[in-house]
Amino acid sequence: MEWTAQNVKDTEMLGRIDLSPLREDFAQGDEPLRRRIENLNVTAARILMRFSDLADDRKALARADWWLDQDSEAVTRQHRRVAAESWDVLVALRAVLQRRRDLLEALRDHVRARLADLRDRHEHALVKARKALEREYRDYLKAEPVHGPSYVASLAEDDDAAEQVRRQVAEAAQILDSIKSARQRSCNILALTTRQREVYDLLI
Repeated sequence: MEWTAQNVKDTEMLGRIDLSPLREDFAQGDEPLRRRIENLNVTAARILMRFSDLADDRKALARADWWLDQDSEAVTRQHRRVAAESWDVLVALRAVLQRRRDLLEALRDHVRARLADLRDRHEHALVKARKALEREYRDYLKAEPVHGPSYVASLAEDDDAAEQVRRQVAEAAQILDSIKSARQRSCNILALTTRQREVYDLLI
């Protein structure tokens, strides 16, 4: 087996898959979901460490001079172990990607629900601000029946409470976009499947 070439192929595959840590604040308001993010981030980091350790083991096997004092059983045992890990780490990665995909879908649903609630709150804040301003600008509205309502509506947009909720709406919408993007990047099962097929042929 060309051990160094296997490292290159793993690196290329991992370059097509996003395992970067997910932000725990994506699950704002849902503690079990936040813990799932925390646990998955730890698991993903461990997988990447396994790939790093595997790469080092392959490099060692690629250097015949390092094994000149070892008997054939030791060399063969290490060959078998590294070949097995080459497969097992890919199976573990597949499980992590499935967990990540499921988690991102749960996060997407969570943020969508939160976003809908925030939009309702923003509309409620605008209505409340408009009513208060309509009372305050009652005389102006009577004097300017055409332009007055749009002026009051624009003032309502600048209301502190409405502005605060609007910022939260924008933040939640940005998080939702980030989740959608993360799902597209991290769930490249095709790259993993192709790599597994290559390694499978080396095991038999």
